[in-house]
Amino acid sequence: MPVLRTKADVGFSKDLWKDPKRRGRGKRWLAVWHEQDGAERSKACRTQAEADRLWAAMETDVARGEYIDPRAGRELLGPVGKRWLASRTVDPSTAIRYESLFRLHVEPVFGRRQVRAIRPSQVQAWLAALAGKFGPSTAAGAFLVLQGILSLAVADELIKRSPADSPIVDKPRAGLGGEIQPWSDIQVAAVTDAHPEHLRLLPELMTSCGLRVAEAMAVAIEDVDFDEGVLHIGRQLKKLGSRHVYALPKNDHERDVPLPEWAAAAIRAHLSAHATWPCTLPWEKTSGVPQPATCCCSGLTAASCATGATASRYGNPRSRLPELSPYRRRTHAAADGTRRRARKAAIRCGTTTRA
Repeated sequence: MPVLRTKADVGFSKDLWKDPKRRGRGKRWLAVWHEQDGAERSKACRTQAEADRLWAAMETDVARGEYIDPRAGRELLGPVGKRWLASRTVDPSTAIRYESLFRLHVEPVFGRRQVRAIRPSQVQAWLAALAGKFGPSTAAGAFLVLQGILSLAVADELIKRSPADSPIVDKPRAGLGGEIQPWSDIQVAAVTDAHPEHLRLLPELMTSCGLRVAEAMAVAIEDVDFDEGVLHIGRQLKKLGSRHVYALPKNDHERDVPLPEWAAAAIRAHLSAHATWPCTLPWEKTSGVPQPATCCCSGLTAASCATGATASRYGNPRSRLPELSPYRRRTHAAADGTRRRARKAAIRCGTTTRA
């Protein structure tokens, strides 16, 4: 809302060198303007023209209701970033990802800079370096965090405009890779066969029903409708730090998918060879309400969760799930063998050249 101004509120430029004690020392001109409440603010300038432009711009912003105290932008981005993280209302896994992106990529570069000192060119250079070193997905995630922090700074009236919204900043987009090439039946069979027998239902469910790996690891016997030929996808397995929880599938959307006859036969064969496995995990967060499920892939879920091998693409075998301690010793060795067999199968199929 425009502010009513009086003649006494008009800004001005003051010559500081009229004082004999200050003549020839420091900046000569002082730009003086008035805030909405009439309080007087000032800033030293080198020339009278610079001072005139400054106080005129400030007075115009006050009259338009767009005034931002220049001192507010002195706050460092680090504390603003932590306020932004604390203000997010997202699921726990997303909160962990935001915190990680801020800690690893945003804070080391911008954390000790004043918010008002960050320039669009600096943001663009940071994005280019980030994309070159870590790829577009990491760059897109880190930019989302920085953009959110700077938007909070605008909302809190620390700065007038966000440098992340400048036209010169190329907003990165995740997932802009080459054309996806589906695996052939031979490749799928080779990777499936590379798994230990008690783990083979995982790739079979993923290929037959289009499941994500976290969804496949959370499939329970009560989700399977053999009569109707339908598989209900109502949960996924998520890792929060060193703990695991159940949560809704991606985008919080449950769905029913067709269950091909050959996939139903694979489930029946697996159940005949392996006992069902009751597993109770917290819902959505580590302090959430415990949710029971009778996993139809007992060995599969235990091995994948306990070692982290499948969920991390045959990654760190030392990552284990505390709730599944009875399976730790039995499945630790299986994970190492799974990785070796999968790598050899991928080399035979031509999907990788790494030995």
